Amino acid sequence: MPLLPKLILPLLCCSLLSSAAFALDPACEPILQASEKRISQARWKTETVLRDESKIEAIKVNNTFYSSRDGKWAKVAANLDEQESKFVAQLRSGAIVISNCKAEEDEKQDGVDVSVISMHLKAPGDGGAALDAKLYIGKQDGLPYLQTSSNTKTTYRYKNVFAPRLSKRLD
Repeated sequence: MPLLPKLILPLLCCSLLSSAAFALDPACEPILQASEKRISQARWKTETVLRDESKIEAIKVNNTFYSSRDGKWAKVAANLDEQESKFVAQLRSGAIVISNCKAEEDEKQDGVDVSVISMHLKAPGDGGAALDAKLYIGKQDGLPYLQTSSNTKTTYRYKNVFAPRLSKRLD
């Protein structure tokens, strides 16, 4: 399972604790809604390029999940949508704090008009990791198309997504 945490939104970073009395900034809501919308898709593909230029990909085709690190595909036993749902729940509860959400200038990503929202994420505790990121959300469909931070760049696709040719199975 060492690859699995790298497949979820690259923003997952530490063990998480519950936070009491948290109110989500309404400006952050479109980010969470975009994640929930992506989870509902029958097919998606993500491609994450890390700071060291290594590439991690994930595909969902009809509730079957696949992952690849540098081109070697494997079936994943875990449900990546459930993992993302847990992440969204942690954001909603304040276990991971999302703040400073701000609408940036609209752009186009691969021909899609997108709204750009910048954000700050912080894992709980004094030593909790913090990250500034941007999410590019389709204006027509509400789906994420790009996510960037200083450490990663993740692209999301929903069309022409098919199960890959497998190299091995990951548990």
